Amino acid sequence: TSIALDKAYRLEQLINEFFDITRFNLQTITLENNRIDLSMMLSQMLEEFYPILAEKRLYPKTDIEPGIKIIGDADKLARVFDNLLRNAVNYSYPDTNVFINAYQEEEFVEVTF
Repeated sequence: TSIALDKAYRLEQLINEFFDITRFNLQTITLENNRIDLSMMLSQMLEEFYPILAEKRLYPKTDIEPGIKIIGDADKLARVFDNLLRNAVNYSYPDTNVFINAYQEEEFVEVTF
C-alpha cells in the first residue's frame, strides 16, 4: 500500500509538471523572478539527494563556483534540477559518478549535469 501511495504521489507530480509545461507552451505560466544564490541552491539539492544517490551507489562530483547569483523563478529552477537529479538516479549505472558543474562567465551562467 505504501509503495502504491508513493507511486500515486509521483504520478500526480508528473501530471502537474505536464500541465505546467503545457501552460508554459501556451505562455500562460507566470514566472516569479527573484534573486537566487544558484550555488547554494545546487549544493542544498545535492545534500537532499545524497541518501538517494548513496543508495544507488552513485557518487556526486561537483565543480560549483561559489557565489553565483541569478534572477529567476526558484521553484521552477528547483523543479528542473530535481528532475535532472532524479533522472541521474533512475538511469545511471551503479558505481558511477554524477557530475554537476556550474560556473559564471560574464553575464552568463552554465550549469551542466
